[in-house]
Amino acid sequence: MRNKFTLIELLVVIAIIGILTSMLLPALSKARRTTMLKLGVSNMNQIAIALISYTDDNNDDFVWARNPAMADYTWDDYTSSYLGYDLSETDKQGEKPAYQSAMQILRCPLDDLERNKGSEADGYFKRTYQLNSFNWGSQRIFPIVNGDTPMKTGMIHQPVETIMVNEQSKSLNTVGDESNVAMLGADIEQVTSATVLDSTLNYNPNHHLNNYRNALLFIDGHVIIKDMRTTRANNDWLWKSQKP
Repeated sequence: MRNKFTLIELLVVIAIIGILTSMLLPALSKARRTTMLKLGVSNMNQIAIALISYTDDNNDDFVWARNPAMADYTWDDYTSSYLGYDLSETDKQGEKPAYQSAMQILRCPLDDLERNKGSEADGYFKRTYQLNSFNWGSQRIFPIVNGDTPMKTGMIHQPVETIMVNEQSKSLNTVGDESNVAMLGADIEQVTSATVLDSTLNYNPNHHLNNYRNALLFIDGHVIIKDMRTTRANNDWLWKSQKP
């Protein structure tokens, strides 16, 4: 009776293990991305609660994307207490707030793009999520310049279809920065093919290489995962859902 494997038998076993591993790894990688994307949806849901709570506490006014009259407070400054972290006045007035673990809610778990603006070692914390920069005539939903006033929730005629928060992995999108989402023209292919993380409107909504499927938060508070190439803009600023 043999009690040892031959060299050929060992090589066959090793080859089979290699084949099975190569078949399993892509499935594990896909499962990980799916899990991370669901975590992004969870982040968006918590951001939705924070933004809606802010409007409830402020006479139904939407939050400022950036308020020059308040030393450039940004939306994540205004909603920090709702999101579970507290900022000092110095933090709120600057673009390098002291890091707190609760700030992770502002970043998609799959956002691995570096910002040309500066690294975390330089004090910049990457933020993935950003407000829609819809401009209704001369008024934005989330204002950013002197003279603007926030729109009220009742002024949005299609809250179920109008996007409130999207993912935007461009260089300026860091915690404490006023950057907000705007389309580069009305051509979705332009923004889905752009990869340069500079200070322009260019950005890459497929940053997590998930076939352009991003989590989107709508004005009415619901969150879904959509292919960005199935969204549209009525003009350069208003992102809306086009397909279910």
